[in-house]
Amino acid sequence: MNQRSGMTFLEVLLAILLLTFILGTASHVLYGLVHFWDQIEEEPVLVQHAEGVTGFLSYLFDQSVDLARDQADRHYGWQAPPRGSQPTFHVRLRKGHPFFVTEVRPQPRVDAWLGFEPDEGLFFLWHIPPRHTSRRVVMQRTMLSPWVRDVELGELDIERNAWIYTSLREEADEVRREPPGALRILFEKDGQEVMQTVRLRKHARNVLVY
Repeated sequence: MNQRSGMTFLEVLLAILLLTFILGTASHVLYGLVHFWDQIEEEPVLVQHAEGVTGFLSYLFDQSVDLARDQADRHYGWQAPPRGSQPTFHVRLRKGHPFFVTEVRPQPRVDAWLGFEPDEGLFFLWHIPPRHTSRRVVMQRTMLSPWVRDVELGELDIERNAWIYTSLREEADEVRREPPGALRILFEKDGQEVMQTVRLRKHARNVLVY
């Protein structure tokens, strides 16, 4: 009995069409990756930096917990840090983040205050529970960005349906009972400016309200 060997013309044609389709798809994917990489390279460093800083702040704020047992659903505060004189934005993390470097393991709770100086930039003042530091509050300072030129606190005006912003420096000397609803941060480097906004979630009975 004669056995069939080789490929028919139709099978060859189908193989060529399939190979063409695979190569075409691969070329489109490669072109997309190259185009995406070119966009990243062309994007100014300041823009990437500003998006990274505000994205990191949003992440930290989302991980915040109640500031005290008698302050349920209050995840942000407005008060001066220990031994500080000016009130500022206060947040507490149940578990520390690698950003807040400590040798204590497992990572302890962190209390952090957002600080800003026009000549220095944006930073965090923070400490871990005193039981880990010989019953003393040891304040640490970690820089967020040296390119921040201003920080504004936002409040939503419900009647006007608009956000009202006030410079953090203007409100530093005032007693503020409620934390802001948003932070607007101005970055500046080599004459270029970028504005980024961080919306703060309102926690109410474990429900997030924007």
